[in-house]
Amino acid sequence: MNVKSNMLTVLVAGLCAAGAHDAAAVTPYRVTDLGTLGGTFSVANAINASGQITGGAQTKDGTRHAFLFTAGSMLDLGTLGGESSEGAGINASGHVTGTAGTAAGGSHAFLFSGGSMMDLGTLGGAFSTGSDINDMGQVTGQASTADGATRAFLYSGGSMQNLGTLGGVLSKGEGINNSGQVTGEAGGRAFLYSGGSMQDIQTLGDGSTGWDINASGQITGSVNDNVIITKHAFLYSGGAMQDLGSVGFSGGSVGLAINADGWVTGVAFPGGDGRAGPDRRACIPLRRHDDAQSQPTSGRQRRRLGSALRQ
Repeated sequence: MNVKSNMLTVLVAGLCAAGAHDAAAVTPYRVTDLGTLGGTFSVANAINASGQITGGAQTKDGTRHAFLFTAGSMLDLGTLGGESSEGAGINASGHVTGTAGTAAGGSHAFLFSGGSMMDLGTLGGAFSTGSDINDMGQVTGQASTADGATRAFLYSGGSMQNLGTLGGVLSKGEGINNSGQVTGEAGGRAFLYSGGSMQDIQTLGDGSTGWDINASGQITGSVNDNVIITKHAFLYSGGAMQDLGSVGFSGGSVGLAINADGWVTGVAFPGGDGRAGPDRRACIPLRRHDDAQSQPTSGRQRRRLGSALRQ
C-alpha cells in the first residue's frame, strides 16, 4: 500500500478467503491510491461496475468534500453552499448521492448529476442525508420532518416521500434496488419498503438494521443477539432471516453489501462490544444463502463499513 504524507489511502478492491474458499483460488487485486483534493486524507464509500468511486476527501483548505473518481482523476463535487460534503452512493451512470452543507448552516441530501449538485430538500425539517441511489436515480436516506421527527425517505420523480415508521420514533433508509425497494431501520428493526408499504422483516434476535438490498429483494444487515446484544450479519430471503454467523469471532458481525446472486460481504469483530477498533477489523468472506461454491457475479458494489461501525 502506498502511503504518502500520512495519507489514508483507499482500498479499491480486495477479497477475504476463509472456510470453503481455497486461498489458491482467490483472484489477485491491485490497490490504487486515489489521492485527495489537495489535503491529507480521503475515504471511499461506494463504487459502481465501471469503477467510478465516490466518498469524501480533504481539500487544501482543510475541509472535506464529496468526490467522484472517474477516468483516473478525482473531481471535487462541491457543496450546497456550506463547508463540507460527502458522497455515499453511486449508480451505474455515475450519479452520486450523499450529504452536503448548506449556506444556512444545515446539512441536506444531494444528487450530483450532469455536472451539478442538486439539493433534495427535507421532509419539512432542518436536515436530510442521502444514503444510496439506484440506476433510475431514486435516492433513499433519512430526513427530518416539521415536527422534528426523523423518517426514511424515497426521492423519486423530483419529490421526497416519507416512508413512515414501524410505530417507533424514527426510521432511516440505507439501501435501494432498481425496483425502488428500500431497506433500513425503523424503530430499531430492519424493514423492507415495497409496493407503498413498510414491512418489518426481523425474524431473529432483538433489534436489527438492513444495510443493502439486491434486485431480488434479498437483504443483508445486522441483527442483535437476544442474550448478549452482539450483532450478527444476516441474510433476509424468502420471508425469513438467516444468521450468517461471525467467521468464528466472538465480537459479532455485520453484513454490509449483497450482490445479485445473494452473496454477502461485511465485517466481523474479534471481541468486545460488536464494534471494530483500528486493529480489530476483519472481513466476512463472500457467502451465499444456499452455501453454493460458485463465484459472485459482477455488479454495483458498495462499501458501507464506516457508517455501520458508527452505529
